[in-house]
Amino acid sequence: AVVSTQSTGRASGLRSAILLMGVLSVHSFLAGLAFGSQPDPAEEFKIMIPIAAHKSLAAMALALSFKNARMQRFNMFSLLFVFSCSTPAGTFVGMIVSASVESSLWTGVCLAIAAGTFIFVTLNDIIPAEINKDPSLVTRKCAVLMGGFGVMTLLALWV
Repeated sequence: AVVSTQSTGRASGLRSAILLMGVLSVHSFLAGLAFGSQPDPAEEFKIMIPIAAHKSLAAMALALSFKNARMQRFNMFSLLFVFSCSTPAGTFVGMIVSASVESSLWTGVCLAIAAGTFIFVTLNDIIPAEINKDPSLVTRKCAVLMGGFGVMTLLALWV
């Protein structure tokens, strides 16, 4: 049977969107683990703000990915619901585990894994896909990327 390029492209987009949802859900769960394992309420607040800020942006990117894959509305909302539950589930597990394990080591491991998954997904999936979309804009996109890295570095020094 001959498969049209339109249906093949849609299937590829759908696979990519579902893969992105899985990766972002794992990352969100791990960020929730780090949040839930914080022993100090002041530290929880420092972590809660960045989690909330980037969770909303990740949800927007995920919804756009689902829309571009022409996913049915019920399926899209079902997968977004799963994604939205990943951080609270991680927080709950982090709170339970940190109550029974030495907290400082557990917290460090959770933060390292959450940061590592974020860096891995960003460097291997998101940045290459975005830069390769329009080769004529590579220089501009790289400049904006470096500017974003610079802003985040300044924020890390300030906060």
